[in-house]
Amino acid sequence: MSNDIGVESNPDDLNERTLEFLLDAGVSKLSMGVQSFSDETLKAIGRRSHDAKQSLDAIELVMDNGGFDTFSIDLMFSLPTQSLSSLKRDLEIAIEKGVQQVATYPLLLFPYCKMYRDEKEGKLRLPNKKIEKRMYDTIVDSFTDAGYETCSVWSFVKKGVDKYGSVERDEYIGIGVGAMSSVNQYFYANTASVEEYIQTVGEGALPITIGAEFQPEGVAARWLSMSFYEMGFDKREFKKRFGMDVDEKFKSFLRWLKLFGIIKVEGDHVRVTRKGMYSIHLMTKTFLLTFIAEACIACMKNPKPVTD
Repeated sequence: MSNDIGVESNPDDLNERTLEFLLDAGVSKLSMGVQSFSDETLKAIGRRSHDAKQSLDAIELVMDNGGFDTFSIDLMFSLPTQSLSSLKRDLEIAIEKGVQQVATYPLLLFPYCKMYRDEKEGKLRLPNKKIEKRMYDTIVDSFTDAGYETCSVWSFVKKGVDKYGSVERDEYIGIGVGAMSSVNQYFYANTASVEEYIQTVGEGALPITIGAEFQPEGVAARWLSMSFYEMGFDKREFKKRFGMDVDEKFKSFLRWLKLFGIIKVEGDHVRVTRKGMYSIHLMTKTFLLTFIAEACIACMKNPKPVTD
């Protein structure tokens, strides 16, 4: 099991002092939320903590400093004011800078966000589904042509680099306001209230507001969906983990995916095809906009942690 320590940051967080502190603390993987190299786009999504120049300066600082096993940046697509040409420019800059890994996430509008309400009221215009697909295809083609490997439907990494991922693992514990955790068959989320979080932790209690227990089949289905997000899995690994044959348990689902060319099966290896990547992209978006969105809403409606 890897003991790597990863940290998420914003461009305005990073300077020589903070980089030295992170390296001294044993941090081996660093991720930075650029989102876009266009000041117009950053303004449209309300990212006012940094501008394009700060992002470029921070990238150069980290790249020149070295020391991290993996340096990843986040970019977003399907954003207001964003055109296909401006997205291409973002991708070109990331590739030109030689960043080891780039994660490209679509804009997800949760019901409690201002941008969600603005979009529903017609105050905000987003790229339509046709343009979003063209953007996604451009992302995949750009990084593939540049020699990057696909490590998830939204992430691309240089060959030989150990990828950075925050939730791409069987279990994880979220620390902080609104953080979510997945341990064994349990899923739980911390309070979304800063005040309640501070008070509860100060009292020595867990700041959890909601939780759920998955049945064995649910745990297997969750592992399977995450494996598709990470481009595939080995049938033997599934059987080792869950004591069941994936072809028997999810026979109809796998047959449907194979029929439509979303996956390719070679012996025990199941892989998401290039054709199927956009379908997995949509499946992942749906999961985040339903299950995760509902969990966030529940945390906001019930900010008081359950301490008994």
